[in-house]
Amino acid sequence: MPQFTVDGKGRVTGQTNVTIAIPQSAVTNLTTDLAAKANISGQQFTGNISTTAGKGVIVGGSSFGFSPSATRGSTHLAGSTDRILSFGPNGSSDFYIFSSSSVTQLNTTPYLSFAVNGGERMSIATSGGVIVNSYILRTGQNF
Repeated sequence: MPQFTVDGKGRVTGQTNVTIAIPQSAVTNLTTDLAAKANISGQQFTGNISTTAGKGVIVGGSSFGFSPSATRGSTHLAGSTDRILSFGPNGSSDFYIFSSSSVTQLNTTPYLSFAVNGGERMSIATSGGVIVNSYILRTGQNF
């Protein structure tokens, strides 16, 4: 911010730039106003996260496992011992991915379905049975 020097006759005789610091307490409703803009309710972000090309989202850490690029978005979940990505209604989960240094698991309460172009190709029932729909199951060879 510019600061001017004025002589006894009211003439500007000098100018310098100075930095000013405004404490949070000096701004009326600062935290309330910022919270409204950031869609924060309590300790939870309640809005949409939108990034531009080449950006991504990191949860619980500070760097990406796979960096975003102009053609790839990236979301990275960081945890010191394990990570969970959960899907379901508020407060519960009907599907989650669990990852640690020793195992990666897909966990579901309904059956698990693998689909291509909207058509189910394979499923794993809650009983543990695997169903392959109208396709040849090959083992020990390349497709």
